[in-house]
Amino acid sequence: MACLFAAAIQCNPGPRPGVVLLDFWATWCAPCRASGPALADLAGRFGSNDVAVVGISADEDEQAWRRYIGVRAVRRLEVRDGGGEVADRFNVNGRPTFVLLDREGRVRWKQTGWTLFSYLVLRYRVGKLITEPGETPPSLIEHLISLL
Repeated sequence: MACLFAAAIQCNPGPRPGVVLLDFWATWCAPCRASGPALADLAGRFGSNDVAVVGISADEDEQAWRRYIGVRAVRRLEVRDGGGEVADRFNVNGRPTFVLLDREGRVRWKQTGWTLFSYLVLRYRVGKLITEPGETPPSLIEHLISLL
C-alpha cells in the first residue's frame, strides 16, 4: 500500500481529529473526481481538529495515482489501496464510498455514490458526530494504524 503525505502526519502526532471520513475513490471514477472540491470544503468548514478526510484510492497504477494527486494539489492524507485490502475491511463494493468513523474508530455511517445531495448529508452527519460528547481520542497515527 502506497501512502502520500504520511510524513506530515508522523511529524505531528498530536490528538487525532474528532471524526475521520474515509473516501474510497479512484482516478478513473468521474463521480469520485466530482466529489473532490466538496470534500475539501467539508474539511475546511470543520477544521483539522474536528474532522480528517482520508482518501483511499483503488488505483492499481501508482504513477497515474501520483500524477493525479500532484496535479490536483490534494491536501489530505492519501493512501493507494490497489489490492483492495482496506476496501475489503470496510465492505466497499463501489466508488465513491464514504465511511464515517467516530472518535473510537467505529463505523457510524456509510454511503456509496455521489450527488450534490450527498454533500449536504455528509455535512450533517459529520456535524452531528463532532458534537457528540466523547473521551479524549488517541493520536491520529494510532487511529490510522488501527485501521490497517
